[in-house]
Amino acid sequence: MFAGGYGSSHPYRDTVDAYDTSLVRFTPTALSVGGSDYVGASVGNYALFAGGFDDNRSNVNAYNTDLVRSITPTPLSVAKYSFAGASVRDYYALFAGGWDYMGGYTDTVDAYDASLVHSTPTALSQGKSSFAGASVGNYALFAGGTSTGGWQESVDAYTLQVSVAILYAPIGTKYKFGESEETATTNEITVPVPLTGYIK
Repeated sequence: MFAGGYGSSHPYRDTVDAYDTSLVRFTPTALSVGGSDYVGASVGNYALFAGGFDDNRSNVNAYNTDLVRSITPTPLSVAKYSFAGASVRDYYALFAGGWDYMGGYTDTVDAYDASLVHSTPTALSQGKSSFAGASVGNYALFAGGTSTGGWQESVDAYTLQVSVAILYAPIGTKYKFGESEETATTNEITVPVPLTGYIK
């Protein structure tokens, strides 16, 4: 999906173009506000477009798999542009840093889970703008950019804070990852992390 932009006939565009796996183009519901420099990220069954140059620079647009903008997520914590987006698998979409419209670099990070619940993770190591976001494995990375001291080489990595793990165990298997031994009643068991115990 590609959203918004700047055009000669109308300064800020609200149009959205979507392409399926056969590269057939569709025209989904328009953005809530026309603007340029929107930042995109995906989470679960949603594609998100946030911030940018427009009349409401903290807004977030969410599109579902039917290409419908049916939910209005919580706005970004700071109205900003020139920031970056990345995803932590299908669990979180992150929007980090940028230029705060109050007049400075921001280190804030906004996170949206697969239900589009908003949270604010640990801030970037420094406020910056004009940098890149990328995803690898269980990590969202934000690298480079410019800040008060000039061009930056810093890389910030975000991952899941995991408290449980799901393991395979045949029904009837004995296992212990807590105070007492238990018997698996399904092929998947949920156990606390870090893993300390056994399956037999």
